[in-house]
Amino acid sequence: LLGRHLPLAGSFVEHSMKAGHTVETSHAQGASVHGALLAGGDIQTMRLVPVVASQRLPDGRVALGTIGFYSRRAQPFTRVQRTLIDDFASLVSLSLQRAALLRAVRVTAHRLEVAIELAVDISASLDEREVVRRMLDRLLETVAAERAALLRIDSAETVVEDSRDVLGIPDVIGYRMPVAMQPLMAEALRTQRPVVGGTYDRGALPAALQRALSGVRHTLSVPLVLSGEVIAVVVLSRRRDVVFGADEVATVQLVGNLAALALRNSWLYAEAQEASRIKSDFLNMA
Repeated sequence: LLGRHLPLAGSFVEHSMKAGHTVETSHAQGASVHGALLAGGDIQTMRLVPVVASQRLPDGRVALGTIGFYSRRAQPFTRVQRTLIDDFASLVSLSLQRAALLRAVRVTAHRLEVAIELAVDISASLDEREVVRRMLDRLLETVAAERAALLRIDSAETVVEDSRDVLGIPDVIGYRMPVAMQPLMAEALRTQRPVVGGTYDRGALPAALQRALSGVRHTLSVPLVLSGEVIAVVVLSRRRDVVFGADEVATVQLVGNLAALALRNSWLYAEAQEASRIKSDFLNMA
């Protein structure tokens, strides 16, 4: 049965996890919602021990599952067997808890490493187009997305600034669309937090943009927040059926904070360059 998914509702496993204590029965086949499955293995007795972490893990879990011991004999486990089973379950709980904490440390370290690499990469240039290109490329690589687009917030509208697509499908640069017509975008602006979503409603989009978004199954809208204001939103998309996970969302959120600062610096630099050009033109004319 390795890898097989079984319903949790109404099972002894659910009861053990919710109650937080060991469940043992010598009438497994008749009392379990998985009675037919147990009968197929001629299982008569089972003892389920909840695997519980001693502290809440970084992903919020406390109950990790159960360890089940099964017997083809219709008689309870002996006192010695119960002691061994319960002690073994305690060791497994501790091991899984340590493994989860170690994984969390590694994920956090990777997240910080990605953020540092991005900061170094995008700070190497003040050219707006170059900053945006590097940022989108890095985000695509970080979460293994297949499409990334940067949408600037202009009052109540979004404006497509640039995009990157692993298939080379171009976007409609400069395309404007009211935020009110984009539920996921509106939520990202309202909460100022990443929003995981599904497919696009492409009905109101121009033909070129419909082609570009064809086949997209999962999206992640990441607001770039600076001084409490959303200045732009990065939309990451996947055509394959893999939902963006919590670790990926957290990583992109951290990267987004750095990207917002780099993007604002590039805009200020562009404005300064334009002001300098206008001043030079005026002086030349004078």
